[in-house]
Amino acid sequence: MQKNLEYILDTSSVMAYILGETSALKLQDILSRSAIPFIVLTETYYLLLRRMSRAQADQALATLFNWPVVFLYPDQKICLLAAELKGLNRLGIADSFVAAYALEHSATLVTKDPDYKVLEPQLKLLKF
Repeated sequence: MQKNLEYILDTSSVMAYILGETSALKLQDILSRSAIPFIVLTETYYLLLRRMSRAQADQALATLFNWPVVFLYPDQKICLLAAELKGLNRLGIADSFVAAYALEHSATLVTKDPDYKVLEPQLKLLKF
């Protein structure tokens, strides 16, 4: 496990920060203790491509890669935990992976997405 990993950022929180939403400004204070799962990178990039030109999306992604966060990639344990969460709850596969990382790291999931509510209180949420 990575040291000082306290927060897992989901796509809604990353997009809010990239797009400059006022509510997302609090992320500045926690970025150095945060991680971004691979699936959030995937979703963020495709959402950026839908909103702006490829050059702008690539620039936004390059900025994201310079954030002081840890990027997380799946292993077998995370894949099986995500499958369990997907199978037992009404979550999308991306949300299942994000939640799996938060649970595995005993981290707080930072989100604007109400779908994670089904995992409370097992999952700690920071909603904004």
